Amino acid sequence: GVRVHNKGCFAPWTPVLMADGVQKPIEEVQANDQVTSWDEGAGRLTQATVLSVDVFPGRTMLEVSFNAPSAEVAARQLRSADNSETGSQATSLIVTRDHPIYSARSRGLVSMQPNMTLELYAMAVGQMQERELLHHHLGQHLPAQVRGWQGNTSKVMTLRLDRHHWFYAHGVRVHNKGC
Repeated sequence: GVRVHNKGCFAPWTPVLMADGVQKPIEEVQANDQVTSWDEGAGRLTQATVLSVDVFPGRTMLEVSFNAPSAEVAARQLRSADNSETGSQATSLIVTRDHPIYSARSRGLVSMQPNMTLELYAMAVGQMQERELLHHHLGQHLPAQVRGWQGNTSKVMTLRLDRHHWFYAHGVRVHNKGC
């Protein structure tokens, strides 16, 4: 999954990487569930407990498209530490424009609206590029294409965690801003 910060939000169907390696739509995640997180101090994967799932009205969204290891391959690699198996699939992360996502390119958080991210979450982040480089939970850097999303969703969601402020959406590290 990609590392994401929580307050910026995701479409309800966005898969979240659980602590057991299974991906579950964010709308099915519940309080006390264990998710895969990132320990910034130790620089490694860890676990965090979901305190709540926050839901907000839908708004203008971005589509972040990338090729990632298929969910099945990723789950097997996470369990076995064998990264030799291949198999990728085109994937899209649907996210609000202000949501901070970890950029391997800039080695920090970025969003498409850094001023709004600062205003809403008191987080200074870099400017996301139309071509971005994301961090996958298996360690790869994933080239991504960022563009406006033409779809519609009535609600967006994010996770409030007990620690670490990171979770993985579609395998990409995201921040749970301000929570």
